[in-house]
Amino acid sequence: GTASAGKHERLRERGVSHCIDYRNQDFEAEVMGITEGRGVDIVLDAVGGASFKKSYRGVRHNGRLFMFGASSLVPGKRRRLLPALKALAQRASAARISAGR
Repeated sequence: GTASAGKHERLRERGVSHCIDYRNQDFEAEVMGITEGRGVDIVLDAVGGASFKKSYRGVRHNGRLFMFGASSLVPGKRRRLLPALKALAQRASAARISAGR
């Protein structure tokens, strides 16, 4: 599981085997190291953006990536719908281009 270091003890109490401090460690590299390059079955991504790309690369073949948030799309403390939709549309367009569509 990825979380700030202050949450690792609680996560271990709940059964998490490997805790990764996403603030100070490259979670993609850590996941690939822990899984010997295979990746994980499931990723839950609440951040989006660059995190989504790294999460996608860390999912094993036929694994699942669930994005349930996109906090990276709207920086700052105030959430505004229009800038978030514009950022999401730009990311979707870039993804289609890089996928060759």
